[in-house]
Amino acid sequence: MISHVLSSYLAFWARRHLARTGIRIIAITGNVGKTTTKEAVGAALSPHLAVRVVRGNFNAPFGVAVGILGGGWDDKYYESGGGAGYWFRAACAAPLLALFSRPKEKFVVAEYGADRPGDIGWLAERFPPHVAVVTAVGQIPVHVEYFASAREVAREKAKILRYLKSGDHAVLNTDDLSVLEMREGIRALVTTFGMRESAEVRAAGLQILSDSGVAEGMMLNIQDGRASAPVRLYGALGRSQAYAAAAAVAVGKALGLTLEQAVAGLSGYRPPAGRMRLLRGVKETTILDDSYNSSPSAVHNALDILKAMPAPSGQARKIAVLGDMLELGGKTITAHQAAGDMAGSIADILVCVGDKSKFTADSAGNQLPSANIKWYRTSEEARVPVQAILRPGDVVLVKGSQGMRMERIVKEIMADPEHAVTLLVRQNQRWLRTL
Repeated sequence: MISHVLSSYLAFWARRHLARTGIRIIAITGNVGKTTTKEAVGAALSPHLAVRVVRGNFNAPFGVAVGILGGGWDDKYYESGGGAGYWFRAACAAPLLALFSRPKEKFVVAEYGADRPGDIGWLAERFPPHVAVVTAVGQIPVHVEYFASAREVAREKAKILRYLKSGDHAVLNTDDLSVLEMREGIRALVTTFGMRESAEVRAAGLQILSDSGVAEGMMLNIQDGRASAPVRLYGALGRSQAYAAAAAVAVGKALGLTLEQAVAGLSGYRPPAGRMRLLRGVKETTILDDSYNSSPSAVHNALDILKAMPAPSGQARKIAVLGDMLELGGKTITAHQAAGDMAGSIADILVCVGDKSKFTADSAGNQLPSANIKWYRTSEEARVPVQAILRPGDVVLVKGSQGMRMERIVKEIMADPEHAVTLLVRQNQRWLRTL
């Protein structure tokens, strides 16, 4: 009840702020890739347009309102660790920001998240976007336990498009049929992105950039009609990053930027913490840090990247450290078994973390020797044993749902743990106090 009242209060002032300043919202929703896409959009647009990117994953009702109001309150949230004191101060500051602030930005890039039915509709009704980006839904999306089916999740995400007017823009992933179907009946101008040839803005030719066999990032081409431009993304890997780059160029196109302008902006893009980010590990290892969250489609993509990594030399191996995928409801067992089947065919060693990941370990046993499969109840239990098994040259993928706190393992095995606060996810005091 208190949360609902606070959200409505902050939304009132955020709407006043938008009406007074004329700021337009670029809203990003979907079940995967929201934060990555948000950061890529910000990078592509910021050299050419007055844009502010809402920090972190402020995608719930009160977070979106605070992000729209600006004034550094999303930064203050991370600095303070959140809590009742933060929200009390934010509530006091909201009227002042709404009535007297003089922001420089003309656009705010924000995420719209949905934990339960009605969330997207609530946000889109109060904060109608000028540009709405839908990333992907997937066959077994996260938070599916609160929805009857994946189709219900798609319907919820599609609500963001109902509030677009003629002259607004919908930017849709053409590779996800559930997303592409959302274009029917909307009034907005539609721009599609993806990897299929049917996409208006297409990512193609993905390659891993490496130096002496060590991955440094990825290269791809962004195609817009007959025009094409190369993009180099350092510290980032995977199809999710390519989709984010293509979506960012599509947003730029919708707002009048040329392909060259949008691609030039992407040179400043760096992946958000915990989203398939390349890190140096101890013992001269390479870490694929994908510890922010997890879902079946995201695990599949992450394992694909591990498979595509340059083959380790000598005694080096490919190691997958996979934590539970949460909030899958009735799909829990089959999703973890599928992850185990795939991991067993790719990894030399599989480390499973969490009760649900026992199903992952069991399925992987059909392809990997039992000695090469480890299981631990928590990330705290797993972190030291994972460090102990590493050899020089190993490539280590770390992935799991937010509640599994897989970043603890990354911190244990990274070469520069003193920089964890800037390189890893969930390093503010609120999270660090959580056991």
